[in-house]
Amino acid sequence: MNPATLRLIGQILGHLLFWGWNLLFLAVIYFGMGPIILIDLFHACWIGLIPLSFGLSSALLLLLPVLSVGIGLAIPTLRRDPGRLLTLFYGVQAPLMLLAFLRLFAFQELTLATGMTVSVFAVGALALARTVLAGPTMRSTAGQTALLTTQSLYAIGGLWLSASLALLVFPTTSFMVSGLWEALTSPYTFRFMGVLEALYFMLLMAFWLLTLFVWMLFPIALIGFSLRGWQLVHRATRDRSGPTTAWLITAASAAALMTAWAMSAHQPQEDAFALLDAEPDHSPETLLDNQETIRAGLVEAYLWQHRYLTTTRLYDDLSDMWDEAFFEGAGWVPQVVARPLLSPYLYRAIEQDDGRRGWIADASTAQQRYLAFFDEPLTRAEQERIVAARRSTWSWEDAAAGVLDAGEERVWLSEQALTVDEHGDHATITVHDVYRNKTFDDREVVIYFSLPETAALTGLWLGGSADRSTAFTHRVAPRGAAQQVYREQVRRARDPALLEQVGPRQYRLRAFPVLPREGDVDDLGSYDTLGPEMHLWMEIQVLTGPDGDWPMPDVAEVRNLYWNHDTERTLNGEPLDVDGWTPDHLSRQRAQAASAHTVTLDGWTVQLAPENGAPTPRVPEGTIVVIDTSYSMRAHRDALAEAVTPLSGATLLCAAPEALVPCPAFDARSHRFFGSVTIGGMLAELATLPGNTPGVLVLTDRGTYDLETGTSAMPETATPPLWMVHLDGLPLAYTDNVLDALMQSGGGSVTSVEDALQRMRGDAPMAGWRLQATVAADAVADTQHSLHALAARAAITHQAGWSDPAALDDLDALHDLAKRHDVVSPYSSMIVLVNTQQLDRLNALEQGDDRFKREDETAANESAMGLDLGMAPEPHEWVLWLMAAAMLAIAARRRGLSLRPR
Repeated sequence: MNPATLRLIGQILGHLLFWGWNLLFLAVIYFGMGPIILIDLFHACWIGLIPLSFGLSSALLLLLPVLSVGIGLAIPTLRRDPGRLLTLFYGVQAPLMLLAFLRLFAFQELTLATGMTVSVFAVGALALARTVLAGPTMRSTAGQTALLTTQSLYAIGGLWLSASLALLVFPTTSFMVSGLWEALTSPYTFRFMGVLEALYFMLLMAFWLLTLFVWMLFPIALIGFSLRGWQLVHRATRDRSGPTTAWLITAASAAALMTAWAMSAHQPQEDAFALLDAEPDHSPETLLDNQETIRAGLVEAYLWQHRYLTTTRLYDDLSDMWDEAFFEGAGWVPQVVARPLLSPYLYRAIEQDDGRRGWIADASTAQQRYLAFFDEPLTRAEQERIVAARRSTWSWEDAAAGVLDAGEERVWLSEQALTVDEHGDHATITVHDVYRNKTFDDREVVIYFSLPETAALTGLWLGGSADRSTAFTHRVAPRGAAQQVYREQVRRARDPALLEQVGPRQYRLRAFPVLPREGDVDDLGSYDTLGPEMHLWMEIQVLTGPDGDWPMPDVAEVRNLYWNHDTERTLNGEPLDVDGWTPDHLSRQRAQAASAHTVTLDGWTVQLAPENGAPTPRVPEGTIVVIDTSYSMRAHRDALAEAVTPLSGATLLCAAPEALVPCPAFDARSHRFFGSVTIGGMLAELATLPGNTPGVLVLTDRGTYDLETGTSAMPETATPPLWMVHLDGLPLAYTDNVLDALMQSGGGSVTSVEDALQRMRGDAPMAGWRLQATVAADAVADTQHSLHALAARAAITHQAGWSDPAALDDLDALHDLAKRHDVVSPYSSMIVLVNTQQLDRLNALEQGDDRFKREDETAANESAMGLDLGMAPEPHEWVLWLMAAAMLAIAARRRGLSLRPR
């Protein structure tokens, strides 16, 4: 074949690839799947649901063919030169489109390696475009240096990308050819298509045939055009500044890129797991000195599916593809070539199950190790980081689910009406909430809060309208039976609500289900729709506080529920401005001096008398002070030092992960806090205390509930009064074994040493009141007294001090008192049930021997964050995605089907 014929074939091929592929792309995308997939993506970017970079990538993917065609038409020299057209196509347009495609579907969160790759190819492709359109020479020396630098980087990047793509091009070409042939020759291909759809399908097949040809030539063409661009700019730089300068610029660029690439190959999870795995060989000081390395590595392991293309098992997948596409044994090629090329982009798993190929346990292991080391759940401590990762996706559905899950913005508090019925120095407060679901699934609202001992929970109702008279009302039941029936009904998607006491002053409110929102799960326009209203009423009986106001629930944590400036708030019908779930306190409408009250119950006389202030007593001789020395206490050094100062006469014990050890010279500011310690673990060590110990103070923080399991064995004999001093606020809750130990000891839960020392006197005031319960066998119950619920709560607290939490008769007596006076107690919960089947089940459970035994519901066990990170698709799937999506779009449009399961 003579040179003229070869030149003619080359010109025809150049024009066919450039003009033919771009025009077919515009026809297929702009009139086919583009409106189906990309319009929602732009909308999601506009409303801030997914990052703007994904919208820009999709815009780039759509606009590049238009720009290329426009440039080709506008510049006559390009129209006459197919070689320059191919340079523009293979050297600029195709790499940028591939980059945009990978940014949309693969690079969810940019690592150092992926960020560097994006930067090199984006800048290098633009530099090559400038060279194609304006020549290889810049006006200034600095500009020429920058142009040669970018072209040098692009040439090296082109070599890398070409070699990497070759690993996929060869086997996938075989698969694509066989797949297209089967589609075209199948007798069923056109059976369900109309004329227009058949024409579109043929257009699509033409596009894929040409794409297949483009794909086959891509690695070779990219090498040729990127090196040609570097050669032209290098020659121009040599002519201006000399060969030495030109080669120095190229060498420096290559060295910088290779150094950065080598640095990017390091993955932090390897260091973190290595440090923790070798913990017996490392002192706590060594691990603490490397705590940021451990933190970064564990977060990396948890979020790997969002940061890496896939795992290193891709090497095996590529080998299988080569063996299947060519011949047995061909798989050694990608095994040898892929490792040095793809190492920074593939996650190197630490723990994987060889029996389940590809199953990576790193994410769950990272959660466990983070909790054990940092004394806090990873999903809570790194919540903002996780939310950002979940939003980094092209799919608005996944982004919406990720934000709702990680940020817990699932149920909106649309309205809250507070009603205060004052009775002089005490009042009945009703909190009426209206919940509306933002998701397409049933949701549970969980609220942890605390109240002073001068408040009691006396009512709970659940309904579908604002009329409480039509709502379902509560029943007081043993705590274990109430919890079990609640859990059973939640699993069956029924409608219960549960109000429990989970600490001396802590409570937990749960309501389910808040029904799903209205609209179509596939319609982004229904993203802001809401589900039907759920109305919940909670009633509180409260004594006036020390400042003369009405105390309100102090929220420790809410799950699924959120509120904003659009939440409508009222107090006795008047508008109210509130930042939290409820106000911190409410002002009294009618000021009236507090007075003493005497309430008689069955067998009890309870006195409630106002009293402000009490002198701080000295530390009783023999007092034991247990100091939590776990990692989380590092944040409370100053508060701990201040708390220990007035306790100089007490015996100090440090609660290390292993055991309680004497630490008479404890210094909070120099101590190296390490590991994790649970409250149950600390209290279990108190069994050996002397019998004459006047009291035990445990200095800790509020975060240990996430670590509790409820399996720690409490002392079998009665312990001295136990006072949990939480330096940063009360915890969410206690497990029942800890709660029972506190109640039986006559102790409690406070937030300062001063308060604990006052309470150790036995008759110290609580929140401005002194509550004293005495046995009075002949006392006649006065159930009409407006304070009977508060009095019953005080009597239960007093009686629990000599009750055995393992004796059913003792617990039944406490429960009977709570049930008669309709109040929540440590042993009795309020549950709202909605049908007779639920009531029958509760009746049966109330007769069981385990009616007071609750299952552990620590935050870790509840999996409150619900972050199940989706698996990343394999790179060999990306090649076939676009083709499969187009075919599915045709079939879905023909048959009226959704592309996602409902």
